[in-house]
Amino acid sequence: MNISDLIKTFDVEAWRAQNQSAGERPMMNHEQVWRDGFIVMLFNGATPALRSDFHINSSPEFFYQLEGEMWCKLLIEGVFTEHTVKQGEMFYIPPGVPHLNRRADGSTGLVIHQSRAPGALDAMVWFCDECGHTLHRVDYLYTELRSNLMLQIDAFLADASLRTCGKCGHIMPEDQGKLF
Repeated sequence: MNISDLIKTFDVEAWRAQNQSAGERPMMNHEQVWRDGFIVMLFNGATPALRSDFHINSSPEFFYQLEGEMWCKLLIEGVFTEHTVKQGEMFYIPPGVPHLNRRADGSTGLVIHQSRAPGALDAMVWFCDECGHTLHRVDYLYTELRSNLMLQIDAFLADASLRTCGKCGHIMPEDQGKLF
């Protein structure tokens, strides 16, 4: 990559206006602005209401909510907690913390990750809706958000054995949390 491609300004308000006037946005609509030391993305598309894929990042994650709200469910020391990040608020998630983010359509957020260390693996994990037991976990090398999510979510939802809780027998519905 050419260094002059990295040293630039990015008009966030113009991006927001362009995406708002475009009509209905796809799920998880986002734009990667930079990727060099930091991965900087803007999000303004809704997430599915029943999204169920928790992420465990190998690097910290920083959020700034520009418009609307983001809801984040975390698993900290075996306890699920929920946080609402309101317009104008910042939120930080340390590496290694399972988290699930949801946004309403029309909300806009800035997300900054550190670039992953060479060979570092992120993970996705699904928990039983009934008892909280781990249903399935997959570790993967982060490359690009949309392709990483689609591949893992589609594989999980397509396999009833992965969606079946080994502790209580509950079966997560096959369409729960489908992104695209």
